[in-house]
Amino acid sequence: MIHAVIGAQFGDEGKGLMVDYLSQHQTLVVRFNGGAQAGHTVVRADGHRHEFQHFGAGGYRGAFTLLSRFFIVNPILYVQELGDIKGIPYLATYVDERCLVTTPVDMMLNTLVEKARGSGRHGSCGVGINETVTRCEQEASRLTVGQLATESLRSITNRVYTYGLRRAEKLGVELPDGMTMLEIFDRWAYDVKTFMRSAQIVNDVELIEGHTNVVFEGAQGLRLDELAPGGFPHVTRSRTGMTNVITLLNESKRTDVVDVVYVTRAYVTRHGAGPLGGETDGHPYGWTGPESNVENESQGKLRYAKLEDHAMELRNAIKRDITNLSLSAPSNNIYRIGLAVTCNDQVPASDAASSFASWAAQLPLWYKSFGPTRFDVEKCSNVAQAR
Repeated sequence: MIHAVIGAQFGDEGKGLMVDYLSQHQTLVVRFNGGAQAGHTVVRADGHRHEFQHFGAGGYRGAFTLLSRFFIVNPILYVQELGDIKGIPYLATYVDERCLVTTPVDMMLNTLVEKARGSGRHGSCGVGINETVTRCEQEASRLTVGQLATESLRSITNRVYTYGLRRAEKLGVELPDGMTMLEIFDRWAYDVKTFMRSAQIVNDVELIEGHTNVVFEGAQGLRLDELAPGGFPHVTRSRTGMTNVITLLNESKRTDVVDVVYVTRAYVTRHGAGPLGGETDGHPYGWTGPESNVENESQGKLRYAKLEDHAMELRNAIKRDITNLSLSAPSNNIYRIGLAVTCNDQVPASDAASSFASWAAQLPLWYKSFGPTRFDVEKCSNVAQAR
């Protein structure tokens, strides 16, 4: 069985919860877009919580992680997460050699440029995604996991730093002096070596073909897709919908039922700059419980709006992605499409909220959650009917 979990809003929809719920022992969780800017929170029954960045959010269920060719690896943040994560039965991580790699230069440039924008910030989370993609558009400065395995780190750091100096001058910012950068790259080299020891290099499609249960874990949401209409520059540099999933499945030889689960909260959130129609002053229903996506220097506070003010936008975002699915999907797979609505415990008349979301998205309601753990997820009868 294959599932694809897709955020239908601006991220923060509860994708980590749904991946945790849908995963089983030895499920393969495939990260198919974005990178460590994702923060997919999973809460265990005992209250322990972890914000998954590199590792798939099915880790507590004993799932494996595949970082597909469309994922951006950040060795610094990978090693940090490796040290923070606890209670995972297996930390088996597979990575395709074509994954792009973020360096300290990318993270610094990203942060410096966003800070210099002042009130005109784009909403970057500061982990170097945009700068990584930009750098890798030039073959001379491109860096992949495969190159980490075959090229000397000294050679890599020299050409990345040379690129960074040119890029900083163009952007009107200044990198630290050479001696400071040398120390930073020395620490980065340790993280690179730790990552390369921890992750096994594979071909992503071959691994997908070899696993019975696969969950594709999306990062960010449809309304932050790099090609979202009217979204630039407040978007992410990746395809957040089914585009990359379709590519991976088209290359595989599997014949499966693929359940595509679009996820939204019972209200709307946005973290970072960009338009948010009907924005409310705080949580629209006054809920004061814990929130995973906390205020930070790069993106500020989490912002809120009622779902009713975004009904058409939700419908159109999903409709665009489904159109892409119908045009590109291989004929040997059967696609089923449904909706998951999270955070129902935070709104009055939760059944009405979920029903409204289903109507707005024009999709059958498959799952509802009433709390932060997988035990708080309710499966609706529509799921069995769809299959």
